[in-house]
Amino acid sequence: MILAAVLALYLIVVHGPDDHEIALNIEEISSFRDPGEAGSPHYGPKVHCVIVMANGRYIGTKEGCREVLQMIKEFLNPALGRARAD
Repeated sequence: MILAAVLALYLIVVHGPDDHEIALNIEEISSFRDPGEAGSPHYGPKVHCVIVMANGRYIGTKEGCREVLQMIKEFLNPALGRARAD
């Protein structure tokens, strides 16, 4: 019997502080927070959300955390995106 493995990636695209696109697998996102909550000046003024990945990597984005959450929700439920466009 031959078993076929299906690889499913659930990607959203965000932008780094220098406008480069970053494709993130939403299943690998551990958490995200406003950079002001970190209490540290490590993030520049163009970073509006810090995404923590499952591998421990931090991703700074130009999009705000609410916008990132909305992208994830719309990806998981495409009807949400269509409702906003109407």
